[in-house]
Amino acid sequence: MSFINILLQGKIEMLAFVDPSPFNIISKKLFNKIKTNHSIGPVTNDIRKLYKDAIGEINGLEIQFLINKKYVNFEEMKELNFIICEKPLCDLILGQVWLENYVKEIPQLIKDMSQESSDPYLTDSEEEENLCRKCGLDHVISEKVQNSEHVITLLKNITKDT
Repeated sequence: MSFINILLQGKIEMLAFVDPSPFNIISKKLFNKIKTNHSIGPVTNDIRKLYKDAIGEINGLEIQFLINKKYVNFEEMKELNFIICEKPLCDLILGQVWLENYVKEIPQLIKDMSQESSDPYLTDSEEEENLCRKCGLDHVISEKVQNSEHVITLLKNITKDT
């Protein structure tokens, strides 16, 4: 699993799950928590086929990324579009849309993501479990999730092509 520290709408610090799923996703619970004035757009049939619990689409959520212990805006990444789902795996998921469209900023984020653990005695598995708990994903800990290396590989391959 791969997570990135973000600041959502300038008020909520959290971990975003980086996943090779097709779209960016936000949970209904988190969407309600940010109390934004954005209107919710309808869900297309194609999206409903992929996400049966999708209830709407939201355009232009502001996200800042934690780089070197400071939240920064990448102008091209400032406002992102999301599918709102009832119960996604994580409250905020950055998918392929994010990965493919913001390729030039990704090397900086990879560097920040791959920094050593704050506790050098934790194994990768223990670090992953701590991140799952911090993100409210206790139910995922017992499951074998094999996409973390895939995400990092995908990020590195995308940046090689540019």
